[in-house]
Amino acid sequence: MGASGRKWPLFALGLLGMLVLFAGLLACGVGVFFSAVILQMAQVFTYLRLSGQHCAHLDRA
Repeated sequence: MGASGRKWPLFALGLLGMLVLFAGLLACGVGVFFSAVILQMAQVFTYLRLSGQHCAHLDRA
């Protein structure tokens, strides 16, 4: 399973990622560290969803 049929959502994720990183740069450069982590988590989540894998399920006790 590839990215066929999902090109626009992937493009939107990339565009949103650039905007988040730019916002991190505007926060005196320090925000890049936080926004890069958030962007990386979004990319991992997207990869797992596109490859058919499941994310971790947290059982609430």
